[in-house]
Amino acid sequence: MRLLAYGCGLLVAFGLYLLVHAGGQGPAFWAAALLCGAGIAAGLVRGAESDSRAFRWGAGGAALLAAAVPLLPALAADVPLAAAVRAHPLWPQILVTLFAARALAEANEQRFAAFWRAPLRARAPVAAQSAAAALALGACLALLFYQGLAYLGPARGGTGLVDLVAHALAGESAIHRSIVVLFCVILAFLGEAALQHRRDREALAALRRELARGDRTGPGTLRGLLAGPLAGFGHTRTVRSLAQGLRGGGPDAQALGAAFAAFHGASRRFVRGLLPFLPLLGFFGTVVGLATAMAALPGEGGAGRIDLSGSLAGLALKFETTLLGILASMVAGLLLALVEKGEQELAAECALLAAVAEPADAP
Repeated sequence: MRLLAYGCGLLVAFGLYLLVHAGGQGPAFWAAALLCGAGIAAGLVRGAESDSRAFRWGAGGAALLAAAVPLLPALAADVPLAAAVRAHPLWPQILVTLFAARALAEANEQRFAAFWRAPLRARAPVAAQSAAAALALGACLALLFYQGLAYLGPARGGTGLVDLVAHALAGESAIHRSIVVLFCVILAFLGEAALQHRRDREALAALRRELARGDRTGPGTLRGLLAGPLAGFGHTRTVRSLAQGLRGGGPDAQALGAAFAAFHGASRRFVRGLLPFLPLLGFFGTVVGLATAMAALPGEGGAGRIDLSGSLAGLALKFETTLLGILASMVAGLLLALVEKGEQELAAECALLAAVAEPADAP
């Protein structure tokens, strides 16, 4: 039901986007828009099936098209970003990317749950987290950020830390924007992980309610709950941690736990792989700025004195990318640590609950 609601919302948002921004676009744009709309509509006709490849491609394509047009052509024409945002309202793109992100994430969760129940019936690779959903949500966050930044006005001058950070966030270079967009994508990945953790907590709360009915503890109690009322949560971290914590779970429970950890570990490694790019992009921007400034210095045969103050004017701005990349990396690393802290605490809580719910036989 949620997937159907997200799909309908996406189709309406995409229609509004076309109504606002499609005027004057070429045939290539219209062909892409029609393909995206047809894919979304096909998924809705089939009940927004989570395994509908047309629906996933349509939703992803709609998000990509909305994020690219009309901002990218304006930026390619050397229009300042703030002016481009003021000239083109971004609320349709924000709606499209938001609904696309939620639809793709919900479809991925349903596909992963179906795969976990019947692995042999899977027709395509599955993942614990959808990279396409994170990219769409990252685009939504970046659009929201630049929409707000355009109406806040230019950053004030100053040498304080807040002024320097504000000026760096408003940077117009491609490196500045790349760092902001990458940070938003990482935030989207971590936000989806936080939502999954909330669902894990909901599964644990449901288990506690079942155990509280008549103080149900003893051999077979927890196994019965996992196979009965909690069967719908079989693809969650809570159920897998509980199954592994059961005494005498056997090799099947251990194998399922290892497979589950591998799926989530793959998604987490991808996020960890993105984190180093934040400071590296910052250093890259600074190196490019320094190289450009040094190249502007007169050579040995140059006439007159070397005016270092004039040649290196504005060089401090070249270090903004390093500042921005380091700060973004620090914030993203802290958020990742908080997410993993909650996941580890949940796993420990499930292991203890499994031991209490089904205590070992007395010697």
